[in-house]
Amino acid sequence: VYLKAPCDDINDSDGYIDVSVEFKKSCSKVTVSAPEDNFIFNKAEAYSKDANGNVTTKTLPITFTDFNTDFAGFKKIELQYRNASSENWMKFKTYYGTQALLDAASDASGEVIDAAIADYTFNWDVIGNQILDENYEFRAISYCTDDVQNISPIVSGSINLNAPVQFGTPQPSDGIL
Repeated sequence: VYLKAPCDDINDSDGYIDVSVEFKKSCSKVTVSAPEDNFIFNKAEAYSKDANGNVTTKTLPITFTDFNTDFAGFKKIELQYRNASSENWMKFKTYYGTQALLDAASDASGEVIDAAIADYTFNWDVIGNQILDENYEFRAISYCTDDVQNISPIVSGSINLNAPVQFGTPQPSDGIL
């Protein structure tokens, strides 16, 4: 690179400097877009009753968006959760950039991302999996070549399927305050 003022002689060697540049490797962005932060999954969201009185259970949908499978070196996105009091993240599911990557991983529950689809939803069967009433966190991680990853912001919330119940006897027992 040559730095000079318009009035300097172009042959002046003091105007030359060496520049060294190193580019930081990156990976596709990914965002957990649903549920929203501070979600509450309670009895009203978990169960529904039809006109005949039949009760059915519903899942907690977890959606990730804002990813780019055309990103150079893109490999996969892993959707994860954990109990908010735990250090360890658990995998819901892995979504791969190509069929070849899925085949190489031998992941029977994995799925290949269709580039035409802008968001993917994992339906967590909270009731069927007997998930405890606790606070939970979700995140998504995109993985690219050279072990580069991009971790989404964490979405936190609670699962509370037990409705409050009255306990004890209301006081005063004679009804006079």
